[in-house]
Amino acid sequence: MNVKFLLTSLKNKKEIKKLFNQGLIISNSFFIFKYLPNKTNVSIRFVISTSKKIFPTAVKRNKIKRQIRVFMKQIDNFNRSIDLLVIVKKAYDVNNFIKNGTSFKSLISKII
Repeated sequence: MNVKFLLTSLKNKKEIKKLFNQGLIISNSFFIFKYLPNKTNVSIRFVISTSKKIFPTAVKRNKIKRQIRVFMKQIDNFNRSIDLLVIVKKAYDVNNFIKNGTSFKSLISKII
């Protein structure tokens, strides 16, 4: 059964700080996810973090953020309400879009 959920960005500075400091951590070689349950309806509120030190050009950082937003939109059968911080590691740049997508989906399935 497909569950309809909202996908929004997290913009409140206090909530982002709380997520960064208190979030539960799960990671693989391409991403670090920090997440906490939220009290909204079935929704995912997310923040994407790309380091300026690892990805020096804004074009590269924005491309990575666009790709991750596509991965987020492809999530289905999600039944929890969470706040999610996605931190991108340097190894992300080495692989192609498809391999990064499968890695993202395998990691997000551990949260579900």
